[in-house]
Amino acid sequence: MMVISLALTEQQNERLGRLLMAGVPLPIALPIALDDDPVQTATIAVEGVTQLFTEGRDKISSTVQKAAKRKRSNSARAADKKLSKAFKMANEKLRKKNGQLKKGKTQSDVARMAHRLRKKL
Repeated sequence: MMVISLALTEQQNERLGRLLMAGVPLPIALPIALDDDPVQTATIAVEGVTQLFTEGRDKISSTVQKAAKRKRSNSARAADKKLSKAFKMANEKLRKKNGQLKKGKTQSDVARMAHRLRKKL
């Protein structure tokens, strides 16, 4: 570990302390505290962070857009329709008229039967 000591004026030390207490990370707070015009240095630092945020946001949004453009295949849509129909049939067989599952049957049984029926469709 390398230790560097700096000779800070009282004003710079006070400015650095306030920045650190406000939660500003040391690599950003130190140049601001040492500068005679801290407003300009802070503005430059914030612009850099803003630019990084914007670049990251653009990369994420372009990835999401690419994923959203992808169209499902006809076979996948057909399989979904068959499974949907099979679930309706399985629910009709394993549920009472009031919508409750028949005695001894679970939702797992409904799903298992639906997948078996899908193979027959």
